Amino acid sequence: MEDKKIKRAKDLFITYLGSYYIYNKAKYPDALLDSFFIGKSMLMGFVCELGIKALILQNGKKCEKKHYLDELFDLISPENKKFIIQGMKLEESEFYEKLSKNKNIFVEWRYFTEDPSSCSADTSFIDNLIVIMEFLLLEDSYKNRPSQYFIDQIKQI
Repeated sequence: MEDKKIKRAKDLFITYLGSYYIYNKAKYPDALLDSFFIGKSMLMGFVCELGIKALILQNGKKCEKKHYLDELFDLISPENKKFIIQGMKLEESEFYEKLSKNKNIFVEWRYFTEDPSSCSADTSFIDNLIVIMEFLLLEDSYKNRPSQYFIDQIKQI
């Protein structure tokens, strides 16, 4: 039986992962393109943080109150790190460089209106990282358990 904290972490991950996938399929007017990218970057940063924290718990460690993706990534098991880096098809140094550049994506984009010059995101990198974490975290029992809200939303797309 899965530990309650791990189950809760996975449930949070799958909830926001579903929101992220729905958000990516949304249709929006061209006039709202900037707003769309702000929301996408914030949501992907949050999903990534939740995924890494779920991996930390799954690896039997305690989650610390950290938010930088690179610092959180350091807390997961060496086996998970290796799997993720290989899955990203990057050299280890390139992976860590990209992770470091995107470490604070959620906060940077959350404060876009205050300082747009501080905002950058390698969305392809983060997207791929999310997909690999989804593979590591979500067994079939989770993938087959979407909420009715998400089922209804997906039907509308």
